[in-house]
Amino acid sequence: MAVSTFISTILLSDFTTAKVASPGVTHDQAIASKHPADWRFNYKGPTYWGSKPSAQWRFADDRIGKSQYGDTGDVYRAMLPFSDVTSRTSLESYNGPALVANVRTVCRAPPLQNSSISAQGMVSPHFGDAKDSVSAVLNTTGPSECMLYCRDEGKLTGWPVSLCDYSGSFMPQPELPIDPKTERKHSFQQMLVVNATTNIAADGFRGTNGGPPPKRLRNLTYEMGDVWTKAYDANGDHILSATFCFLNTYPAQIYNVSMSGHQTAREPSLNARKIGSARLQLGNEGDSAKRGILDLDIGRRLNVSSRLVDFVEGVPMEDGPTHDPYYRTLGLEHPSMSNTTWGMMSPAQEVEQGWSANLAHISLFQSIIQETEDPAMAIQGLMTRLYQMVYYNWLEEYDLKYPVNTIHTQDRLIPTRWTGLIIVLVLITVHLGLVFTTIILFMLKTRASALGNTWHTLVQTARMADGVEGADMMLDDEVEKWTKATGRNTDVCGIKKSGKDGKVGVQLLRNRS
Repeated sequence: MAVSTFISTILLSDFTTAKVASPGVTHDQAIASKHPADWRFNYKGPTYWGSKPSAQWRFADDRIGKSQYGDTGDVYRAMLPFSDVTSRTSLESYNGPALVANVRTVCRAPPLQNSSISAQGMVSPHFGDAKDSVSAVLNTTGPSECMLYCRDEGKLTGWPVSLCDYSGSFMPQPELPIDPKTERKHSFQQMLVVNATTNIAADGFRGTNGGPPPKRLRNLTYEMGDVWTKAYDANGDHILSATFCFLNTYPAQIYNVSMSGHQTAREPSLNARKIGSARLQLGNEGDSAKRGILDLDIGRRLNVSSRLVDFVEGVPMEDGPTHDPYYRTLGLEHPSMSNTTWGMMSPAQEVEQGWSANLAHISLFQSIIQETEDPAMAIQGLMTRLYQMVYYNWLEEYDLKYPVNTIHTQDRLIPTRWTGLIIVLVLITVHLGLVFTTIILFMLKTRASALGNTWHTLVQTARMADGVEGADMMLDDEVEKWTKATGRNTDVCGIKKSGKDGKVGVQLLRNRS
């Protein structure tokens, strides 16, 4: 028992717990809701923009064409319809229907010739200093205003970026080829992205307390590039850069897809100091394994449409809405101190807290835009996360089910080295070698072949019986004294076969004296 336990322990040292793909399982999976419009009207929870996500969800990704500065290209992302993190991280294969959204984002330099900057006073009993109740506002052509960061030199904690929702026709939408998957035109949600500078706060801007701005900010000049338009004050100082971004919000469609890849140890961290993994996951660079996502192969589109009022099977897609209900839900959210603007830099003043997004969204946006300097990439990453927040918030309510086949990894004991097996084989080889060596020596050195009978005879011989009995419980020196006393210390005995009866016995061969 001890030997077998010892050998088992050695062999088990070669095994470790590892993730092994389990057999594929086909089951019905809810992937969407038949009535997504209900979320827009009945949702009473915390705002998505103002809340921290519960996870940095894994997804599958495919793209058509190459991205370029200011244009991400057609990027298709499929949601994984699993609420628990283990089902998402262990997934290696998914075959069946899934909800796929094209998150293409394009940014262009906007015309700001008719724009101006003003000061806006905020009324609040909590402001300790009247200067802290003033915010800069960019007034542009259209029905919207865009709030700006008004920081002094040395007080920036990142890019002072404001995201301003625009519903008007501030500038024409980009002319793009039709979406190759939906075979329809893109439907864009418009957003003005403004990156302010500390030059706005110079010369006592906040001291105006909501009145007219300093003279240097009243007649701005502009320089348009491909993506950014820069604004300069009367002194020629750069005060802000702006870009107009178009996010494709055409309704996500249900396709027969194939997702494949390797399991990942974990989803990216939401910790602001470890945001690099989330930035890599939501980016467009690197292979899927490094990003911790799955490869997406999009097949035939099902004849189902994400409708604004109803989600009905068999309804042609062109009869549905032109904007995704998920994005409509996000578009209805506004901060407490603005109807248009979400701040994307960590707030330093109370007035900024009133229109800032959640710090988790701010850290993600800042990480992407500082790393890539591409507003399209930053908007795409941020909106993908917000889209996922809506999707997973209602995942338990989904009732549109389809059969899917999935392969997940499971923990299994598998051999990962040969050390223990080699040790056991060496021990067995040595043991067998000793056994066979003993047998060979007995066969070569013994004159009688029946060893068992020989030793049986030996212990029953009269000549040996009294010696054996007398030597019982005697030490070596006592035995030596006994043989000398009896005169047997010089006897040389051997085992011989008797010529009379043929029995084998111990016989006196000679005396050494």
